[in-house]
Amino acid sequence: MVATAKKGETAHSLVLEWSLKNISVRDVNFRDTHILRDYSIVITDREGYPLRATEEGQEIILASGWVSHRDSVTLHPREQIKKQIVISDIYDFKPGQIYTIRVERKISFDQGKTFEAVTSNIVRANVEE
Repeated sequence: MVATAKKGETAHSLVLEWSLKNISVRDVNFRDTHILRDYSIVITDREGYPLRATEEGQEIILASGWVSHRDSVTLHPREQIKKQIVISDIYDFKPGQIYTIRVERKISFDQGKTFEAVTSNIVRANVEE
């Protein structure tokens, strides 16, 4: 999984993008429900403390847990999917601060019998002042 962060369309917004590519020789299967339910976004400040969600962000995260629709996704070898989210709409980024971000997801490589965590690279990001 490869992640990047970029400036959003509005002032002080930050977009997190990532792609999940099947680099194995087997199909990879997983369920897609809601981006915030399926993927864990870990954000820490310069001192290593986790960044808190805003009040609105907490509501969005909570609501993502109630999504019941589940699409089955199969990634064949060398296929990839891309995701993005305006992360500054959910978390309380302070202008001028530098944060580290990584994205995680659990995926099954054996038809759902066991699951392994897949983690992105670490991204450094900040919201402009």
